[in-house]
Amino acid sequence: SSTVTAASPLAVYPSLTSPGQLIARNYQGTVVGSFSMNPDFVTYFGYLVSPDGSKVYLGDGVVMGIDGVQLCVVPTAQIPFPLWGDDSDHLCGVSSSADLLEVTVTGAIVSSTPLGTSDASVVGCSPDSDRAAVFTAGAGGQANGVILAQLSTGTMLATHATADYGMASHNCQLFASDGPNGVTIRNVATWAVVGEVDRQVEFIGGTGVAAAY
Repeated sequence: SSTVTAASPLAVYPSLTSPGQLIARNYQGTVVGSFSMNPDFVTYFGYLVSPDGSKVYLGDGVVMGIDGVQLCVVPTAQIPFPLWGDDSDHLCGVSSSADLLEVTVTGAIVSSTPLGTSDASVVGCSPDSDRAAVFTAGAGGQANGVILAQLSTGTMLATHATADYGMASHNCQLFASDGPNGVTIRNVATWAVVGEVDRQVEFIGGTGVAAAY
């Protein structure tokens, strides 16, 4: 259920006092309502809020508007664990058939890129820049990798070996991961190091790798 009627963009975050409830604020800081989910469902399946706060992807594949209206169902057997695109209108995920898929909030597949492995996860999805970044887990002694792909054509723009898992920026230009000196930030296209952040810095701590950029 939802009491949110305000238009996006919104800042949406979990309530500290009500399990399963998300609080929505406008960019002026005013609370504009809440979005409630079954706490047990959240524990077992999880959820993912779109960048602009307008939509919530539920772990069973249902995509809801922050106003409580169901938009579509993305088959989890086909695209498990997708990631929101930077436009908040598309999701990217790796299918069980080893394809990078881009889907709309109506559930339509708009692009498909063969990856050659299903042991992979999308770490950046940018329909606005026509890019996606995918982390591939090495097997049989092979190194982990990061692939930069063009969504519209399926072209592999870059492939890099990496020792550590990380996350890409919304526009897929940067990739941040744990390195020997803290959080290492690289250009996804060239793999050049563009910065490092001490992992002891408070706002980077825990799993907040994405805060590096």
